[in-house]
Amino acid sequence: MEKRMMNWGMEMTMTSVNPSHTNLVHLAQRAVTVPSEWLTRIKERRRLMGLLQMPDYLLKDIGLQRHEIAREGLKRFWE
Repeated sequence: MEKRMMNWGMEMTMTSVNPSHTNLVHLAQRAVTVPSEWLTRIKERRRLMGLLQMPDYLLKDIGLQRHEIAREGLKRFWE
C-alpha cells in the first residue's frame, strides 16, 4: 500500500508495512529466542541446585539460604 503526503510543499511517497508480515517476523524471532532462553534457565537452575551440596556455613558466606536455592531451582523452565 502506498501513501502520498505533502511535506513543506514536497510530495513524499511512503510505503506502509503489512502488519501481518511484521507479526510473522516477530513470531519467527520469538520461535528462535524463546527455546534458547528456556535452555539457559534450565542450565542455570541445575547449577543453582548444585549449590545445595555445599555446607550451610559456605552458603551463609555467599549470602544464600537453602530454602531460597530450592525455591528458585525448582521453578519450571518457563517461569
